[in-house]
Amino acid sequence: MYKQKLCFDCLLFVSFLLSSCQATGDRTLKTESDKSAPEFVLNEAKITIIEDDLTTIEVKELAYFPVDGRQEFKNVRFIQRATEGKVKMKGNAQRLVMYQNKDILMEGDTYIDIRSADTSLKGTYFFWNNNEHTITGSSTDKSYIEKQNESKMQGVGLIIDTNAQVVRFSSNTQGFLVPAKTEIREKPKS
Repeated sequence: MYKQKLCFDCLLFVSFLLSSCQATGDRTLKTESDKSAPEFVLNEAKITIIEDDLTTIEVKELAYFPVDGRQEFKNVRFIQRATEGKVKMKGNAQRLVMYQNKDILMEGDTYIDIRSADTSLKGTYFFWNNNEHTITGSSTDKSYIEKQNESKMQGVGLIIDTNAQVVRFSSNTQGFLVPAKTEIREKPKS
């Protein structure tokens, strides 16, 4: 009997702790008329996601909106590592929104270093369309692309098709990009 009472008291204590955990975040109260209010807000958070890779995200503020399943990050820094620890991608943005369908919006001063492609992007707006595998830049501000081989390109209206490996700008294009070295193979003799 004493053991059951102790377990029950422990459960009550843990429930109390979980229900009053506001030391690291704020809980926003929602009303029926305000469906756009976040369910919760975390301040000064560090998040680690382990899937195929290890991704670490540091944010000043994270808000979760359950109505449409989006997560909004403010002043975010992230780094993605392969299982052996090698950096695959890193970057930062003033605002990042992750949608339920895995589309990603990045706004404000944004920098993305994609190590696997030896490419970095800098601009004020980028949108990753997960279904189409495209990155779209701002239609009004310049976006900048730089390759490790020191080739650079900038312009307005950036569209990158990652499947076709095509980069386009709609206007104000300057610079050039040199593709990665490719091996030229001889045709087999018949």
